[in-house]
Amino acid sequence: MLFLGNAGTGKTTVAKVLAKLLHVLGVVPENKFMEYDNAKTALVAAVVGETSQKAAKVFMDAKGGVLFLDEAYSLVPTSPEDFAHEAIGELLSKSEEYRADLVIILAGYEKWGSC
Repeated sequence: MLFLGNAGTGKTTVAKVLAKLLHVLGVVPENKFMEYDNAKTALVAAVVGETSQKAAKVFMDAKGGVLFLDEAYSLVPTSPEDFAHEAIGELLSKSEEYRADLVIILAGYEKWGSC
């Protein structure tokens, strides 16, 4: 899912309510909401080869519930030394691998979503 809106519009609050609802409806097996304020900080490491491990741990910790990654636009690589592309690859891989056990919500600003 993708939640777009300006700061303070309730994206995180709605995501928390939705996580509870998804659990009650049986979409996710656990009443678990893993929230990360900055997707890049949560998923990307500063050292070559560690991003996949760091990102995989985030997904494993969230498995069974809802993973909320705020500031998802921060995953757009800004330089060749930026390992965000590895995190995006892990995001795509884990979203398919755990599609029956995990809901991923990416959040950002509307301007980002229309680019």
